Amino acid sequence: MSKPTIADLPERYRLQIARQLALSKRPKTIAREPDPAPDPKVKRAFDRAEVFLRALEVRGLPRPEREWKFDAKRRWRFDYAWPQQMIALEVEGGVWTEGRHTRGAGFVKDMEKYNRASVLGWRLLRVTPDKLVSAGTFEMIGQIFSLPQEQEKTT
Repeated sequence: MSKPTIADLPERYRLQIARQLALSKRPKTIAREPDPAPDPKVKRAFDRAEVFLRALEVRGLPRPEREWKFDAKRRWRFDYAWPQQMIALEVEGGVWTEGRHTRGAGFVKDMEKYNRASVLGWRLLRVTPDKLVSAGTFEMIGQIFSLPQEQEKTT
């Protein structure tokens, strides 16, 4: 005899369980293939980036270049960049865990990098990893692409 499932319950119990799950604060899991990556952080970052790129495509927004080197003298790179429009998106990790971007030396180096980008004419957007794939981020990217570009102003 097989194990009973939720589908085997009377309808009133199924509805009650569905309501409780809807009110639950725990994330709902989805069955997926086993994770082949040895480090779960690497897999999570990869998934988030791929979901972000796919979501841009679905929304009709242009696909960015990843790890775009923007300064010939330094090794600085943007996480995501649209070089023709000189728009960049940086994902600032470790905000709540005192990561590199929020500790003294890392914060100062980030300011140097962002100031140099501004001097070169880049428009810079910044998000945390948990906000990368969010309606707010896609709205912000859509808004910045709807602003007049520098080339259009001069013609």
